[in-house]
Amino acid sequence: RLSPDGAVVPPPTCADQDELVRVSEMYGVLEAMYPNILANDVMQTLLIMIGKKQPKMTCLFKSSLHGSSYTSLAQRVVGRRGLLFVIKCDDTNTIAVFADTKLHLP
Repeated sequence: RLSPDGAVVPPPTCADQDELVRVSEMYGVLEAMYPNILANDVMQTLLIMIGKKQPKMTCLFKSSLHGSSYTSLAQRVVGRRGLLFVIKCDDTNTIAVFADTKLHLP
């Protein structure tokens, strides 16, 4: 289907999330929309350092998608556990913090 210029097109969906990610990565569909902050080898090193096995990762909050307000962040992460916060300060500095407990925010 061809959409007119400026039309809003929803991202691809699929019943099998793993298959969607695999195909999207294979064709580079999501690279411009959702750039990865951590490279795969860095993510693996981080998981080894914190003693965790490969989790099923889900992006709960990304400022470029969800805005930059504290309220928006809090609504998306409250009550969750096993959270990895990654903050890209600039092109060379990235901070990562892992919280292996449920968050109870003020």
